Amino acid sequence: AKLRQRVEEEAFAIDDSLTSTDIDDAISLSRDIHGHEWIRIHIADPARWLEHKSILDVIAHERASSIYLPEIIAPMIPTHAATDAISLFQTRENQAVTFAVRLGCAPSNSPGASEDISIENEGTIAEYGVTVSQLAHVRQCTYAQVDRLLLCPPSGPAVADGDEEFRGNDGQLRIRSLQRLNEIATIRYEYRKAQGALDFNIPRPRIVLTPGTDTSKEKQVELVKSQDNSPARALVQEMMLLAGEGGGLYAQDL
Repeated sequence: AKLRQRVEEEAFAIDDSLTSTDIDDAISLSRDIHGHEWIRIHIADPARWLEHKSILDVIAHERASSIYLPEIIAPMIPTHAATDAISLFQTRENQAVTFAVRLGCAPSNSPGASEDISIENEGTIAEYGVTVSQLAHVRQCTYAQVDRLLLCPPSGPAVADGDEEFRGNDGQLRIRSLQRLNEIATIRYEYRKAQGALDFNIPRPRIVLTPGTDTSKEKQVELVKSQDNSPARALVQEMMLLAGEGGGLYAQDL
Protein backbone atom coordinates (compact mmCIF):
# COMPACT_ATOMS: atom_id res chain seq x y z
CA ALA A 1 0.00 0.00 0.00
CA LYS A 2 2.92 2.35 0.72
CA LEU A 3 4.00 2.11 -2.91
CA ARG A 4 0.74 3.66 -4.07
CA GLN A 5 0.71 7.38 -4.77
CA ARG A 6 -2.38 9.05 -3.38
CA VAL A 7 -4.23 11.10 -5.99
CA GLU A 8 -6.30 13.81 -4.32
CA GLU A 9 -7.77 15.59 -7.35
CA GLU A 10 -11.11 14.39 -8.67
CA ALA A 11 -10.88 11.80 -11.42
CA PHE A 12 -13.68 11.66 -14.02
CA ALA A 13 -14.89 8.20 -15.00
CA ILE A 14 -16.86 8.76 -18.22
CA ASP A 15 -19.09 5.94 -19.44
CA ASP A 16 -22.35 5.29 -21.28
CA SER A 17 -24.47 5.20 -18.12
CA LEU A 18 -24.30 6.30 -14.49
CA THR A 19 -25.41 2.78 -13.59
CA SER A 20 -22.43 1.13 -15.33
CA THR A 21 -20.71 -1.35 -13.03
CA ASP A 22 -17.71 -2.20 -15.19
CA ILE A 23 -15.70 1.04 -15.05
CA ASP A 24 -12.03 0.64 -15.83
CA ASP A 25 -10.65 4.11 -16.49
CA ALA A 26 -10.79 7.72 -15.32
CA ILE A 27 -8.96 10.98 -16.12
CA SER A 28 -7.88 13.90 -13.95
CA LEU A 29 -6.03 17.20 -14.17
CA SER A 30 -3.76 18.76 -11.57
CA ARG A 31 -1.07 21.41 -11.26
CA ASP A 32 2.34 20.94 -9.58
CA ILE A 33 4.21 23.44 -7.39
CA HIS A 34 5.76 24.99 -10.51
CA GLY A 35 2.35 25.62 -12.07
CA HIS A 36 2.70 22.88 -14.69
CA GLU A 37 -0.40 20.96 -15.68
CA TRP A 38 -0.34 17.18 -15.33
CA ILE A 39 -2.84 14.95 -17.08
CA ARG A 40 -3.40 11.66 -15.30
CA ILE A 41 -5.05 8.66 -16.90
CA HIS A 42 -6.06 6.09 -14.31
CA ILE A 43 -6.63 2.45 -15.28
CA ALA A 44 -8.25 -0.02 -12.90
CA ASP A 45 -5.64 -2.35 -11.42
CA PRO A 46 -6.90 -5.97 -11.54
CA ALA A 47 -3.37 -7.37 -11.18
CA ARG A 48 -3.40 -6.61 -7.46
CA TRP A 49 -6.01 -9.35 -7.04
CA LEU A 50 -4.47 -11.95 -9.36
CA GLU A 51 -1.60 -14.09 -8.16
CA HIS A 52 0.91 -14.83 -10.91
CA LYS A 53 0.12 -18.12 -12.72
CA SER A 54 -3.00 -18.68 -10.62
CA ILE A 55 -6.09 -20.16 -12.30
CA LEU A 56 -7.60 -16.68 -12.75
CA ASP A 57 -4.35 -15.36 -14.19
CA VAL A 58 -4.09 -18.23 -16.69
CA ILE A 59 -7.72 -17.85 -17.79
CA ALA A 60 -7.31 -14.06 -18.19
CA HIS A 61 -4.23 -14.58 -20.35
CA GLU A 62 -6.07 -17.12 -22.52
CA ARG A 63 -9.09 -14.85 -23.05
CA ALA A 64 -6.97 -11.68 -23.48
CA SER A 65 -10.09 -9.48 -23.57
CA SER A 66 -13.70 -9.32 -22.47
CA ILE A 67 -16.18 -10.11 -25.25
CA TYR A 68 -19.44 -8.15 -25.42
CA LEU A 69 -22.31 -9.84 -27.32
CA PRO A 70 -25.94 -8.66 -27.63
CA GLU A 71 -27.24 -11.08 -24.98
CA ILE A 72 -24.20 -12.09 -22.95
CA ILE A 73 -20.83 -10.82 -21.83
CA ALA A 74 -17.85 -13.17 -21.67
CA PRO A 75 -15.57 -11.37 -19.21
CA MET A 76 -11.82 -11.82 -19.09
CA ILE A 77 -12.12 -12.24 -15.32
CA PRO A 78 -15.21 -13.27 -13.28
CA THR A 79 -18.10 -10.83 -13.50
CA HIS A 80 -18.42 -10.28 -9.75
CA ALA A 81 -14.77 -9.16 -9.64
CA ALA A 82 -14.90 -7.06 -12.81
CA THR A 83 -17.99 -5.19 -11.66
CA ASP A 84 -17.09 -4.77 -8.00
CA ALA A 85 -13.58 -5.16 -6.60
CA ILE A 86 -11.77 -4.06 -9.74
CA SER A 87 -14.07 -1.32 -11.07
CA LEU A 88 -13.62 2.36 -10.23
CA PHE A 89 -16.55 3.59 -8.13
CA GLN A 90 -17.60 7.04 -6.96
CA THR A 91 -18.62 5.82 -3.51
CA ARG A 92 -15.17 4.64 -2.36
CA GLU A 93 -11.44 5.06 -2.77
CA ASN A 94 -10.03 3.06 -5.68
CA GLN A 95 -6.70 1.51 -6.60
CA ALA A 96 -5.36 2.02 -10.10
CA VAL A 97 -2.34 2.22 -12.36
CA THR A 98 -1.81 5.88 -13.26
CA PHE A 99 -0.13 7.25 -16.39
CA ALA A 100 0.96 10.84 -15.71
CA VAL A 101 1.89 13.17 -18.56
CA ARG A 102 2.95 16.81 -18.74
CA LEU A 103 2.69 18.38 -22.16
CA GLY A 104 4.73 21.14 -23.69
CA CYS A 105 1.55 22.89 -24.78
CA ALA A 106 0.14 26.38 -25.09
CA PRO A 107 -0.93 27.91 -21.76
CA SER A 108 -4.55 27.80 -20.73
CA ASN A 109 -6.61 30.98 -20.47
CA SER A 110 -7.83 29.74 -17.10
CA PRO A 111 -6.95 31.84 -14.04
CA GLY A 112 -3.59 30.85 -12.55
CA ALA A 113 -2.47 28.95 -15.63
CA SER A 114 1.25 28.68 -16.28
CA GLU A 115 2.61 30.84 -19.10
CA ASP A 116 6.15 29.52 -19.32
CA ILE A 117 5.47 26.78 -21.88
CA SER A 118 6.50 27.46 -25.47
CA ILE A 119 3.80 27.28 -28.13
CA GLU A 120 6.41 25.78 -30.48
CA ASN A 121 6.33 22.63 -28.34
CA GLU A 122 2.55 22.45 -28.34
CA GLY A 123 1.30 18.89 -28.05
CA THR A 124 4.62 17.17 -27.34
CA ILE A 125 5.18 15.15 -24.17
CA ALA A 126 7.58 16.97 -21.86
CA GLU A 127 7.48 14.62 -18.85
CA TYR A 128 5.86 11.30 -18.07
CA GLY A 129 5.57 8.65 -15.40
CA VAL A 130 3.70 5.50 -14.42
CA THR A 131 2.80 4.56 -10.86
CA VAL A 132 0.35 2.49 -8.87
CA SER A 133 -2.10 4.84 -7.20
CA GLN A 134 -4.90 5.31 -4.70
CA LEU A 135 -7.71 7.47 -6.10
CA ALA A 136 -9.34 9.51 -3.34
CA HIS A 137 -12.19 10.91 -5.44
CA VAL A 138 -13.83 9.39 -8.53
CA ARG A 139 -16.70 11.22 -10.23
CA GLN A 140 -18.88 9.12 -12.56
CA CYS A 141 -20.24 10.93 -15.64
CA THR A 142 -21.95 9.90 -18.84
CA TYR A 143 -20.78 10.82 -22.33
CA ALA A 144 -24.03 12.71 -22.92
CA GLN A 145 -23.58 14.61 -19.66
CA VAL A 146 -19.99 15.63 -20.46
CA ASP A 147 -21.05 16.67 -23.98
CA ARG A 148 -23.49 19.11 -22.37
CA LEU A 149 -20.98 20.39 -19.81
CA LEU A 150 -18.32 21.08 -22.42
CA LEU A 151 -20.72 23.58 -23.99
CA CYS A 152 -21.34 25.50 -20.75
CA PRO A 153 -20.20 29.15 -20.86
CA PRO A 154 -17.19 29.94 -18.63
CA SER A 155 -19.13 32.54 -16.65
CA GLY A 156 -22.10 31.12 -14.77
CA PRO A 157 -22.53 27.68 -16.40
CA ALA A 158 -26.10 26.91 -17.39
CA VAL A 159 -26.33 23.41 -15.92
CA ALA A 160 -29.16 21.19 -17.13
CA ASP A 161 -31.53 19.23 -14.92
CA GLY A 162 -29.88 15.99 -13.85
CA ASP A 163 -26.44 17.59 -13.58
CA GLU A 164 -26.84 18.82 -10.00
CA GLU A 165 -23.33 17.71 -9.02
CA PHE A 166 -22.02 20.34 -11.43
CA ARG A 167 -23.80 23.27 -9.79
CA GLY A 168 -22.27 25.77 -7.36
CA ASN A 169 -18.58 26.60 -6.92
CA ASP A 170 -17.44 22.96 -6.75
CA GLY A 171 -19.49 22.16 -9.82
CA GLN A 172 -17.96 25.03 -11.79
CA LEU A 173 -14.48 23.79 -10.89
CA ARG A 174 -15.42 20.35 -12.22
CA ILE A 175 -16.73 21.86 -15.44
CA ARG A 176 -13.58 23.93 -15.92
CA SER A 177 -11.42 20.83 -15.38
CA LEU A 178 -13.39 18.92 -18.01
CA GLN A 179 -13.23 21.85 -20.42
CA ARG A 180 -9.47 22.19 -19.93
CA LEU A 181 -9.01 18.45 -20.49
CA ASN A 182 -10.99 18.87 -23.69
CA GLU A 183 -8.71 21.76 -24.77
CA ILE A 184 -5.69 19.54 -24.17
CA ALA A 185 -7.31 16.67 -26.10
CA THR A 186 -7.86 19.02 -29.06
CA ILE A 187 -4.23 20.17 -28.88
CA ARG A 188 -3.06 16.56 -28.91
CA TYR A 189 -5.35 15.63 -31.79
CA GLU A 190 -4.03 18.48 -33.92
CA TYR A 191 -0.46 17.60 -32.95
CA ARG A 192 -0.92 13.94 -33.91
CA LYS A 193 -2.47 14.91 -37.24
CA ALA A 194 0.52 17.18 -37.96
CA GLN A 195 2.80 14.21 -37.23
CA GLY A 196 0.99 12.10 -39.85
CA ALA A 197 -1.52 10.23 -37.69
CA LEU A 198 -4.53 8.78 -39.51
CA ASP A 199 -8.06 9.23 -38.22
CA PHE A 200 -10.30 6.26 -38.97
CA ASN A 201 -13.80 7.49 -38.26
CA ILE A 202 -15.48 4.10 -38.55
CA PRO A 203 -19.13 3.77 -37.42
CA ARG A 204 -19.50 1.57 -34.33
CA PRO A 205 -22.91 -0.09 -34.45
CA ARG A 206 -24.40 -1.72 -31.36
CA ILE A 207 -26.99 -4.48 -31.52
CA VAL A 208 -29.80 -4.24 -28.96
CA LEU A 209 -32.22 -7.10 -28.35
CA THR A 210 -35.58 -6.38 -26.73
CA PRO A 211 -38.04 -9.00 -25.43
CA GLY A 212 -40.88 -10.13 -27.65
CA THR A 213 -44.49 -9.03 -27.24
CA ASP A 214 -47.54 -11.03 -26.23
CA THR A 215 -48.39 -11.57 -29.90
CA SER A 216 -44.86 -12.40 -30.95
CA LYS A 217 -42.33 -14.14 -28.74
CA GLU A 218 -39.47 -13.32 -31.09
CA LYS A 219 -37.00 -10.81 -29.79
CA GLN A 220 -36.75 -7.50 -31.57
CA VAL A 221 -33.37 -6.60 -33.06
CA GLU A 222 -32.35 -2.95 -33.15
CA LEU A 223 -29.15 -1.57 -34.64
CA VAL A 224 -27.96 1.50 -32.74
CA LYS A 225 -25.23 3.68 -34.23
CA SER A 226 -22.87 5.28 -31.74
CA GLN A 227 -22.62 9.06 -31.59
CA ASP A 228 -19.44 9.57 -33.59
CA ASN A 229 -19.41 13.35 -33.19
CA SER A 230 -19.42 13.23 -29.37
CA PRO A 231 -16.72 15.56 -27.94
CA ALA A 232 -16.70 13.50 -24.74
CA ARG A 233 -15.91 10.30 -26.64
CA ALA A 234 -13.17 12.10 -28.58
CA LEU A 235 -11.79 13.41 -25.27
CA VAL A 236 -11.58 9.94 -23.71
CA GLN A 237 -10.10 8.47 -26.88
CA GLU A 238 -7.38 11.11 -26.98
CA MET A 239 -6.55 10.55 -23.30
CA MET A 240 -6.20 6.79 -23.85
CA LEU A 241 -3.82 7.42 -26.76
CA LEU A 242 -1.85 9.82 -24.56
CA ALA A 243 -1.58 7.15 -21.86
CA GLY A 244 -0.30 4.67 -24.43
CA GLU A 245 2.38 7.04 -25.68
CA GLY A 246 3.42 8.06 -22.18
CA GLY A 247 3.54 4.43 -21.10
CA GLY A 248 5.65 3.54 -24.14
CA LEU A 249 8.18 6.26 -23.34
CA TYR A 250 8.29 5.11 -19.73
CA ALA A 251 8.93 1.49 -20.80
CA GLN A 252 11.82 2.61 -23.05
CA ASP A 253 13.54 4.07 -19.99
CA LEU A 254 13.40 0.83 -18.00
